[in-house]
Amino acid sequence: MNKEVIIDIENPKDNDLISRQAVLNLIADYDLSMGQVVKGIHALPPVPPKPETVTEFADRCRECGARYGKLLKQKDEAIDIAIKAIEQTTWIPVSERLPEDGTYLVTVEGIDGEPRIDIRSFANDLNKVDEFDFPKHKCGWYDYDSEYGFWEDTRVTAWMPLPKPYEPQESEE
Repeated sequence: MNKEVIIDIENPKDNDLISRQAVLNLIADYDLSMGQVVKGIHALPPVPPKPETVTEFADRCRECGARYGKLLKQKDEAIDIAIKAIEQTTWIPVSERLPEDGTYLVTVEGIDGEPRIDIRSFANDLNKVDEFDFPKHKCGWYDYDSEYGFWEDTRVTAWMPLPKPYEPQESEE
């Protein structure tokens, strides 16, 4: 007889359905060899795993829920980034909305009637930019020329924020 097999049979694991006494009874009642018993045991269908307790199941659910929550948060962050990227790369007609004070990428109607891209500044009160060149208090697009000073540009048809300037990444060494 194989001693290891006897030890396994005499010390069943927690999830084994056959008790030690049942195996010993089979051997005594049917005068079977240990090999025949082992062969019969291996022929049995697999033993289902021990059912989870409610606590174990709840813990697993909490872990899955936490992972799902993190995925949802990452998804929301990705959507926010995508919306900002779209907003920063979409032309906004001046007929729909004017920007806050600042400098923007604009589409202007060229002298030949064709649209072209340029950079202009916008102010809600041009008089605060320069009282001499803009005596009236009104909003508008403007630029500066070193020869003529500030001038208002009424040809702007659409605008978008300027992209952030390039910043080289520090290499990891």
